[in-house]
Amino acid sequence: MANLVSCTMHPLENVKIRFQASDMARNNPIPEYNGIMDALRRIAREEGFFSLYRGVIINMVAGSIANSIFFYVYSDGKVRYQYDP
Repeated sequence: MANLVSCTMHPLENVKIRFQASDMARNNPIPEYNGIMDALRRIAREEGFFSLYRGVIINMVAGSIANSIFFYVYSDGKVRYQYDP
């Protein structure tokens, strides 16, 4: 479920990163945008729709690994410390 939400919100994450990067340097090749909707439209039109989802696979893999580790440690801790409410 979390990966589905991550995929759905990924274009906004890409736009956020571009906004942050465009503020970092004056000679940055990233163009300026006039808001979120303008950024989404221009990125999809100029670079292609799938460029909005660039990097989504690595985020899904990293999230899955992190969640797997968390639930393993959580369940192991419950067994080790005999905690069962």
